[in-house]
Amino acid sequence: MTFFAPFCIPFMVGAAVMFVVLLWKWGSWLCRLPRADKKRILFGLPTRRTLAAVWEVISESLLHRRIFKVNPLLGYMHMSLAFGWFLLIAVGWIETIAYLGFRYVPLQGHVFFKYFATGLEHKPVFDFLMDLLLLFVLSGVALAWGKRVYSRAMGMRRTTRHVLGDRVALSALWFVFPVRLIAESTTCALYGGGGFLTGSVGAWMAEHVSTLALMNLESAAWWAYSACLGIFFVALPFSRYMHIFTEIPLIFLRHYELRSTEKEGSFDHFQVEACSRCGICIDPCQLQSVLGINDVQSVYFLRDRRYRMLRLATADNCLMCGRCAEKCPVDIDLNTLRLNSRDTMRNVPDEKRYDYFKGLDRSSGEGKVGYFAGCMTLLTPRTMSAMDKVFRAAGEEVWWADREGGVCCGRPLKLAGETDSARRMMRYNTDLFRK
Repeated sequence: MTFFAPFCIPFMVGAAVMFVVLLWKWGSWLCRLPRADKKRILFGLPTRRTLAAVWEVISESLLHRRIFKVNPLLGYMHMSLAFGWFLLIAVGWIETIAYLGFRYVPLQGHVFFKYFATGLEHKPVFDFLMDLLLLFVLSGVALAWGKRVYSRAMGMRRTTRHVLGDRVALSALWFVFPVRLIAESTTCALYGGGGFLTGSVGAWMAEHVSTLALMNLESAAWWAYSACLGIFFVALPFSRYMHIFTEIPLIFLRHYELRSTEKEGSFDHFQVEACSRCGICIDPCQLQSVLGINDVQSVYFLRDRRYRMLRLATADNCLMCGRCAEKCPVDIDLNTLRLNSRDTMRNVPDEKRYDYFKGLDRSSGEGKVGYFAGCMTLLTPRTMSAMDKVFRAAGEEVWWADREGGVCCGRPLKLAGETDSARRMMRYNTDLFRK
């Protein structure tokens, strides 16, 4: 048994590309970690933290416990795709061993075993288990299709808008398992065997489709299955599905007490690329639900940062209330990532920030500085005294408007509906600075 056919080539190329890119990414991120973080990993490996990380990988990366808390149907969808595919791989390897013993079988031999094993005696137990798992995954695929059409059924008012790479990977993933069902069923129609799913579909095909047509369909179906896998694997490291292989090391690193800091660091890559762009963070955002601003939420902030197209407006336009971080099923430290992005971009002359200086001669002349520390300044007198010291140390004459009766920007009055009072206050402020 050679375990090779021409249709295996797309899968083999895709798998090779995926593993090379994954190793390059993981290796470069880990190498650039600070020495202190590397020590934390080294000393944490032989401790109970590793066991705790393994359990979290099972409960969150496979079973998606946090997503179940958001919505049981949404949790089932994610679990059926992640845990179901994992079980298909694991049981498939056990099936290969049950048929062939512990002999070496290349990767494509395990993946396309149903095609290569037609001459072997069928084992009903494995036929049943593999069909049951395939049906489990297909139910998740059906829910994923339904979610794109009517997300409210899964407790989400809005879903994420994806970029082109995400759409390519998503389309390939959606068709992997339906095409697998057709390929395995066609092989069963020609050679017999199969369980309650592939065997039944194969029996129907054998009864209604000619042998020549089945042979052509079998070849086309296995090529399509291999192509879908290959496209998905090539797109995976450059799409949202990179989270599949990034969330796992992120969980371990967090248990070893690695954290993002106020300055961007290598650990941030694990957090940014662990985002699955599930969209759960969109609905809790007040900017979206109240103001209709729908392009700055954390899912889009992380996407734009990952692809190096982050704008200052996206990084800045956030209330930092933490509602998105509270709902995030991956537990990404969203506020810290946004803060260190702001820090990195602060001194970049981006988005015409200094256009108001154009045409001004700042080489001579005098000016006035108006300082407004907020409506609650009187409750924090140290803020006022600190600014007083700063201005006096600079040799400036200080005049505190609040000591003359108080100054308001007018915004609270405007929001309260007192438009006339707000306008009067704004005119008062203008006259005040003209003195």
